[in-house]
Amino acid sequence: MSGFHFDLYQHQRRFARSRCGDAARFPEAEPAGRTTHGALTMFRWVAAVACLLVLAGLLSGCATSTLATRKQERWSAYAALSEEERRLVDTSQIQTGMSEDAVFLSWGKPLQILEQQNETGRFTTWLYHGSELQSDWYWRYQVGGHPHGYFRNAHPVPYHDIHDYVKAEVVFAGGKVLRWQTLPRPAY
Repeated sequence: MSGFHFDLYQHQRRFARSRCGDAARFPEAEPAGRTTHGALTMFRWVAAVACLLVLAGLLSGCATSTLATRKQERWSAYAALSEEERRLVDTSQIQTGMSEDAVFLSWGKPLQILEQQNETGRFTTWLYHGSELQSDWYWRYQVGGHPHGYFRNAHPVPYHDIHDYVKAEVVFAGGKVLRWQTLPRPAY
């Protein structure tokens, strides 16, 4: 009985398209839970617009910090640096003995700031993070119904994963760089 109802619905749709165009619909003949083509198209359009708006919001919130913008933010700190420190900042390099302002100007804002204290004094550690995009493939299997039986379809789908890691750490003691190191990318 349900197969007959499905065939009747398909026949009514084909007849309506051939005589009246795609605008004619027979919602009273639609089986329960079935979406019309126009509603599905509208849903896809709304979903695409929503995704674009979310993406635009994320990108506008992720403004990158450049050396020029950091110099504008802290111009007085840049002007107070020695000639050698300015040269290092302009080439995005750091060395032991530099101030926190000089490191900020050179490398930007750290993602994490850790504070620690022991018997020798108080230390501040700035952690800079990096990210790596790892791509892979997996197989997606689809099983669906059809009036003449079931079908199974398999196709490869890309999978992207972003791995976050600590790429550099700078340790300060008394507001000056005590030591620093860059770390290699981990092998995944």
